[in-house]
Amino acid sequence: MLVDIGYTQSSLCLDFPEKMPFYKDVPLGTRQLESEPSAVNSLNHPLLHDPTQRFIQELVDKIARQIQLFTSVHGTQSLGGLWLSGGGATLSGLEDALYQRLSLPCEVLNPFSLFKNNVAKRKRPLVDGQRFSTAAGLALRGLAWLESEHVA
Repeated sequence: MLVDIGYTQSSLCLDFPEKMPFYKDVPLGTRQLESEPSAVNSLNHPLLHDPTQRFIQELVDKIARQIQLFTSVHGTQSLGGLWLSGGGATLSGLEDALYQRLSLPCEVLNPFSLFKNNVAKRKRPLVDGQRFSTAAGLALRGLAWLESEHVA
């Protein structure tokens, strides 16, 4: 399952070969980290005074609820792990928190690692490649459209 942690919202999606894809938006994004500490939902946990840790805990709770809904419909065998993408994918402690709560493998997705690149390699790897997951997906979709019958 791809979990895109954006600025204003987070999205969960999983595509199936023979079924409709699963897609759900969660109204929680990294913009919440810019809020005043009092505006962030407190979980009344003494160890969660850090706004980033409160955000991670709230995000993990929301993702866990959506995965519970998903597995009740599709079964647990349909879900093998989580790919994190978007600007919030590299928040410190997020991967561990998701793994502890869901017992699913979890890793940050760099979409550029999935492309064959014939151009000479850079001396420095692209930092924050996970931020470009949506753009890479749209580019692939555009290429598929261009190669189909839709083009004159």
